[in-house]
Amino acid sequence: LLGKPDRHLHKQGRPAGRRRFLHPRGHRGHLWFGSARGLTRYDGEEFLSFTLGDGLEPGHGPQRRLAEDAEGGIWYGASRFDGRRFTTVTQADELVRGVEHLMQDRTGTIWASLWGFTLARYQDGRFVEFTGIDGLRQKWVRPLLEDRQGNLWFGTWNAGAIRWDGQRATTFGQADGLGDDSVFCLFEDR
Repeated sequence: LLGKPDRHLHKQGRPAGRRRFLHPRGHRGHLWFGSARGLTRYDGEEFLSFTLGDGLEPGHGPQRRLAEDAEGGIWYGASRFDGRRFTTVTQADELVRGVEHLMQDRTGTIWASLWGFTLARYQDGRFVEFTGIDGLRQKWVRPLLEDRQGNLWFGTWNAGAIRWDGQRATTFGQADGLGDDSVFCLFEDR
């Protein structure tokens, strides 16, 4: 169960800890901040901070990604906040040690790139390694994106960008015109 949150305004109205990542407003209109000390929600009037004592999983250092799912749950690394309590997601055989990136595709599937070279899908309350693309585990998947056509794109540490249409994977690298084979972010403009 969710313990009593650390509810207070911090010095100069900022959340505790060095701010790492800011997530846009969730569907409730709150701003979310991830820091070295935990997760903070700002409702326009006050900051509400959540820490390890509230059920956040520390993972592999400070978590790096925030995402909101279609049900309004806020994901901070491997911890999901449903508005009342945190649930920490595990892998089939061990605790998730770190989440690089999170996204939810149009079918509702939560995808995560995890520390340790793993791309995973959230199924039955845990992250399960995705093995649908040969050799993917050796490429260290990082950023994730679903484009307007429903293709999933995976940026990798040193093997370019991979487009997966649900059946077939196509890899793009420097030889295809990318500036580098390490892809750290993906974005589709209008």
